[in-house]
Amino acid sequence: MFSQISQADPEFEMGWFAIPSPDGKTRLVGGGGVGGLAISAEAAKDPDKKAAAEEFIRFFFQPENYKIYCETLSAIPSTVETPDLDVMDVFQEVIDANAAADDLAPMWNGRVGANELPPDFRNFTYKTLIEVLQGTRDIDSTCDELNKTWQVSMQSFNPITGVGIE
Repeated sequence: MFSQISQADPEFEMGWFAIPSPDGKTRLVGGGGVGGLAISAEAAKDPDKKAAAEEFIRFFFQPENYKIYCETLSAIPSTVETPDLDVMDVFQEVIDANAAADDLAPMWNGRVGANELPPDFRNFTYKTLIEVLQGTRDIDSTCDELNKTWQVSMQSFNPITGVGIE
């Protein structure tokens, strides 16, 4: 994001700060998530496809290639060996803050496994929050409706077994 903003307006002044936590700790949203490169189960059945996929993944994560990806997309490296990035100071501050954070966790809707949100609750929440922001729904009825939807969603969704995922 930083590189795209800079390309659009090189004179634009950017800054960054962590929102203070009441307990004084640095709690940031980020870290590893469910995104990334993987080999599909279907491709893994074919030795040639599997070998090609593995070769691409190794190529992609070579420091000289991964560096270009991270710099272009303002992506925080997730590899053990971090490439030497040539990035704007503000982005380096974000990278350093992520490395030093007391707590680094994915967004509320980016968790997986036992902490995954039921898809219907996530989708309902987005729709409902848009209605609140547009002024077509009030906060009290929204809270009641979100609680009801959560209860129903949790009865029909098991993130471990996949029950409720369509």
